Amino acid sequence: MALAARSAVDTDAARSFEVSATKAVAFLAAAAHGSDNLGLIALSSLAIQHLGRLSNDVRADNFVRAIVSAQRRDGSFRCRAGSCSAEEDGAKQDFYPGQALLVLAGEASRGHTEFEGILTRAFGWYRDWFRRRPSTAFALWQVDAWRLAAEFLLNGGRGEDIAIEYASFVFEIVDWLLQFQLSNSIHAEQEGAFVARCAPGAATACYAEAAMRASALAARVGDFTRFARYGAAGTLGMEFVLSLQIAPDTHSLFADPTLVDGGITASLENFSLRCDRDQHAITASIAALQAPW
Repeated sequence: MALAARSAVDTDAARSFEVSATKAVAFLAAAAHGSDNLGLIALSSLAIQHLGRLSNDVRADNFVRAIVSAQRRDGSFRCRAGSCSAEEDGAKQDFYPGQALLVLAGEASRGHTEFEGILTRAFGWYRDWFRRRPSTAFALWQVDAWRLAAEFLLNGGRGEDIAIEYASFVFEIVDWLLQFQLSNSIHAEQEGAFVARCAPGAATACYAEAAMRASALAARVGDFTRFARYGAAGTLGMEFVLSLQIAPDTHSLFADPTLVDGGITASLENFSLRCDRDQHAITASIAALQAPW
């Protein structure tokens, strides 16, 4: 909601989104206060960043310090305070650290250069982690974090070598991810969906967003082959995601259409709803609107 508030053209809609996001941030900040859950802390911090990072925002400062303190000497992040190893964190390593890195990349892009060293320490470790145990769950947050880190270095005219390394890792992840996208499918309604460990469904929004973010980065570094390939994959993925959106012609399937209008269903067969599916569809749509094509 905070990102949508920043991106909305309609001023009334933007204000409505901002009010909603402000209420949610207050709730999240209260829940994250004193928590050792890296994911909750990182997502709360991201919401504050999108609403507008104020220099005197004590909540944001505290969250960022908590993220920094969660980094181990080897560059990895503890997903909770009592974690003994990345292996013990298990699947959480595919989600929470990417969210934390996106926060730190955002802070660095605002001129806080002290976070660049933290990103550098994390980079090699998470690239090795992905190469040892690639996972679709890893893709979106890590792609967005290293995409942002590469862009602010390139835009600042410094650190070009490390920026290209970050970009190469983004491309490595998305090149691997594209093998899971359906194209020329015998089931035309599934065209563009990503399938890995699940049936074609709402998770496609995550992977379409990763492809579109990578496409923009490819254009920035002059790799126009990848720019075109990733852009086409992201567009096709979003066409599938939009086919999951509840529209007026499907209202009759629900007891109260006013509660579901515009929502994203789990799949073409499963009409269950969850707010995170809508969130990923929104951020993927924003990525599409911001794409350089």
